[in-house]
Amino acid sequence: GDWRINFLGEWREGVAMTWDGLSLTGATGSGPRELQGNVRWRDYYMLDMRFSKNFATRFGSAQLFVDITNVLNIRHMYHAGGNLWNSGDADLQRYMQSLHLPKSTLPNSPDAGLYGDDQPGDYRKPGVAFVPIIQGALPGSGEVGPLYYVPDEDQYYQWNGSSFAAADRGRVNQVLDDKAYINMPNRASSAFLNPRNVFFGVRVSF
Repeated sequence: GDWRINFLGEWREGVAMTWDGLSLTGATGSGPRELQGNVRWRDYYMLDMRFSKNFATRFGSAQLFVDITNVLNIRHMYHAGGNLWNSGDADLQRYMQSLHLPKSTLPNSPDAGLYGDDQPGDYRKPGVAFVPIIQGALPGSGEVGPLYYVPDEDQYYQWNGSSFAAADRGRVNQVLDDKAYINMPNRASSAFLNPRNVFFGVRVSF
């Protein structure tokens, strides 16, 4: 019946960058040599699809087609041109410092414990509320929303309104799975610029 389906896949390796704990620069940043290129923006993946039907007419051949860009609706956070950072470096710092980067990223950092496999370009799942994770010794009092992580104890706590108590492990796991701890850039409207699109068309060849 001359039905056709075509896929076009694309992959681009994420750009290497340098993170020194305060600023994110190009791969050859101004920080210590061992930090240069120590992080890489998350790789870019994309899949487009065309679905078409060819048939003959009295005027020539014709084709009806449907083009679907980003058919899997893959979310990719864009950073080019500084379009994400509403208040400059402070917004960028808050985002980067909230990521759970591998320990090897900043081997001489005094912080300990909140490591993971995050990369720049990771994001909080859509619809998930922000849950800060505050690291260090427990303060005299806290807030109900955040989680408090004490590295020396490898323990999460939460404030119940009057005192700190060990955080519910199910809640902790959910926060980590949803990446609810990521402090997203303020310019949310320009973070994800390539949603799925569907286009219909007709081509006639004489």
